[in-house]
Amino acid sequence: MTLPRLPLVSFVVVNHNYGRFLPELVNAIRAQSYPEIECILVDDASTDDSIQVITRLIAEDPALRLVALRHNVGQSLASMAGWEAARGAYVAFLDADDLILPDYAATHVYVHMSSRRHVALTSCDMFQALDGRAVVATGEALNGYFAAHGSAGAEWFRPVDVTGGLWPLGLPGDDVLRHVAYVPPSHSRWCWSPTSGNVYRRDALEVLVGMAGLDHLRMTTDVLFCAGTNCISGSLLIDRPLAVYRLHGDNLATVRSQLDNVRVMRAGSECSQQALRLLIAHFLSEAERIVPRFWHAASYVEAVESLGRTLGEGGDPNFLPAAILQYGEALTAAMGQDTLSAWMRRHELIVEAKPEPVLSALSEPSGTPTDSVPYVSTELASLPELPAQPEASEPMALTVASAHPDVSDPAIPSALSTEQKSSVARHENHGVLHRFAEQIRRLVGSRSSYAAKTIEDVVR
Repeated sequence: MTLPRLPLVSFVVVNHNYGRFLPELVNAIRAQSYPEIECILVDDASTDDSIQVITRLIAEDPALRLVALRHNVGQSLASMAGWEAARGAYVAFLDADDLILPDYAATHVYVHMSSRRHVALTSCDMFQALDGRAVVATGEALNGYFAAHGSAGAEWFRPVDVTGGLWPLGLPGDDVLRHVAYVPPSHSRWCWSPTSGNVYRRDALEVLVGMAGLDHLRMTTDVLFCAGTNCISGSLLIDRPLAVYRLHGDNLATVRSQLDNVRVMRAGSECSQQALRLLIAHFLSEAERIVPRFWHAASYVEAVESLGRTLGEGGDPNFLPAAILQYGEALTAAMGQDTLSAWMRRHELIVEAKPEPVLSALSEPSGTPTDSVPYVSTELASLPELPAQPEASEPMALTVASAHPDVSDPAIPSALSTEQKSSVARHENHGVLHRFAEQIRRLVGSRSSYAAKTIEDVVR
């Protein structure tokens, strides 16, 4: 009997003007103790010598693959371009200025394959180094989760090496499985390591394909990927540093090693709330495609609620209710009126099974009344503005060099349409209309004088 081969791990290195760091990182990838790997270098329109450096690296190792982007699109779109080119069942996105230890891939895959829960990602701890010397060996968020929740326990794992020889590498460490914590889908507050500490199931990231607004999220992609997949399938934290976060003065987001009660991020570089808003808008606007991925619509609802709770804890509790209203048509088609109505009642939103059409969009006084629908839809300034479709005549990505010419150029995710329908339900009961008016006032506030006047007319 021939045993299946070990799974392929795709390393996606996202680079912009970090050519001086690339050789050391590529050598660290080559030095992995895990044999089944591929490396894809995504250059985000660098203006330094990155392309020349990568060309030399490919000359030394033709198995390396390059995806060169024509325009600088930021970390999120560059990462998705790398994901589309990746062929492995597991994908690690590495910042070009970071490093990984020799047992990085082996440990991540070993934990994934030994786990009785089939999670979206594993996240290891990371050293924080300055000028080539380690300063901190424990990341704050990951270790805070361990301190609060502890390890999952031995019963959560069956070591893959005892299953008949599939794992020929030996253990990555005798006690690694005793020091792994489980993060359930209901937990979306940040508890993972930065970008280079995480290894994802490739199929877990499929839910984010076609996501609009990624051109506006030029960093904080790790929040997008970790929160956006954990809310569906959960994750595992590995209490072992397997990567190195290098501080060198030119980091985009971080200016110093972590120190309690001291800010380490550059001003304006914290985009977690923006990432969560984009995730919620994507999950709702794409409900007809995403809901069937779940066994039950209730699991989909809880995934979105998990994101909404974290966003609310960060100071934006009204975004999720407003988004449910805005994307009500897609939600109705995806989960049915009864399920959507129950979800809306959870947020104390007005639901009418058979409303009569009364008004067009609140923000458009000259609009035409639309068909009756079992939800209220409003255009709110707080919802993310979706970008226009990229020009098809000028692709963003170009494969410059590849040892696998059969791999086509990765397409940058296409944007969604911005056209949204709006309608307002009328009910004969005057008390229900007052509740409706208060709900819309709370969500719209003073953003639209026409909406305020319309509300008063409806109540009268």
